[in-house]
Amino acid sequence: MRGRLGLFRTGHYRGRQLPFGYVAAVETPYVRRAEPDELRLAASHLEELADAAQAYVVDESVLVADGSVAAEERADSRYDGKWGLGSEMVCIEVVPRVAAIADHLRGLAALTGTPGVSLSISSLVRPTLEALATLSWLYEDGIGGRERIRRRFNLRLVSLAQEENLANMLGKSDGRFQRTIDDIATGADNHGFRFNAPTTTKRGIVHPGRLGPPVPTGEALITRLAAPASQTIDVGGLVYRRTSAVVHGQMHGFHPFLLSDTPSTVPGALRAEFGLPFAWFCILTSSVLGALNASMWRVLEHYGRNPDDWADVSQAAIDQWVAWLAETNTFESTSDPRH
Repeated sequence: MRGRLGLFRTGHYRGRQLPFGYVAAVETPYVRRAEPDELRLAASHLEELADAAQAYVVDESVLVADGSVAAEERADSRYDGKWGLGSEMVCIEVVPRVAAIADHLRGLAALTGTPGVSLSISSLVRPTLEALATLSWLYEDGIGGRERIRRRFNLRLVSLAQEENLANMLGKSDGRFQRTIDDIATGADNHGFRFNAPTTTKRGIVHPGRLGPPVPTGEALITRLAAPASQTIDVGGLVYRRTSAVVHGQMHGFHPFLLSDTPSTVPGALRAEFGLPFAWFCILTSSVLGALNASMWRVLEHYGRNPDDWADVSQAAIDQWVAWLAETNTFESTSDPRH
C-alpha cells in the first residue's frame, strides 16, 4: 500500500516543529497497529489542547488587548448600520468558533481513547480541519478590517441560506431569514460592497448571496492552511479527500486503514484486515495539530494575547508527534523544514 500525504505547518513554534512538507511512502506487507498506550497518550494531549483553546472562550472585552489589531478594527464604527455593528460582530465571532473547535478536539480525544475505534477518527478530522481553516481565513493577518467584515458577512449569508432551506423543509418559513438578508444587502450598498443576491432553484433550494467573491470551499480553505505553496502536491486536498471518503461512506476511504490482506476465493477480491495503523493515525492527528497551532497563533496575534500558555501546551504535543513520526520511519523531506 502506498500513501503520499503532507502535513500542516504551524507557522510559529517554540523549539522543534512538526516536519511540514514531508510525505509518507509506505510500502509494507503489514502495517503496525496503533498501541493502546500510544492512543491514550495522544488522547491526553488532545484533551489538554482542547482545554487550552477553551481558555480563550471568554467575553470579547477580556479577549481583546489594548493596541492589538482587533482593538483597532473594533473601534472603527464606519461599518455600523441596519445590518448590525460590522466591526464588533467580527470581533466577537471568534468566541463561538473557538468553542466549536475545542468541542471537536474533545470528541477526537474521546474517539482516540476508545478501544476498537478506527475509521470514525477521519469523520472528526475533516470538520475540525474545516473549522480551523475557516477561523484562520477570517482572522488572516494583513487583510484589513473592511475585508474581514466582508468575509464575516459572507459566512453569515451562507448560514442564512441554509437556515431558510431548513425552515422551508419544515414548512415554517416566516421570512425572518430573508429580512436579515435584505438588511445585509442594504448595508452592503450603503458601505460600497457589491452584493450578489441569493438565487433559488426550481426545487426551492436557496443558494447564498455574497459580498464580492464567495466563501472558498472547505477544501480550498484547508489547502490555504496546508504546506507551503512551493510544495508540488496539494496537501490540503489530499487530507480533505481522504477524510471525506470516510464521511461519505466511499470504499476508497478504507484504504489507509488496511492492516493486512490475504487471497480470497472471490475473483478480484481480497480478504482484508482493517484497523488503525499507527502511521496513518499520526498523519491524521498531526494534520489537526498543525492546523490548530497555526490558527491559534493567528488568533492570538490578532487579539494581542500573550501566546506563552498556548505555546507550552502545543509544544509538548508537537514534540510527541515529532517523535512518533520519526518512529514510523515513513517520511522524507520534500521542502525546507523551516516553513
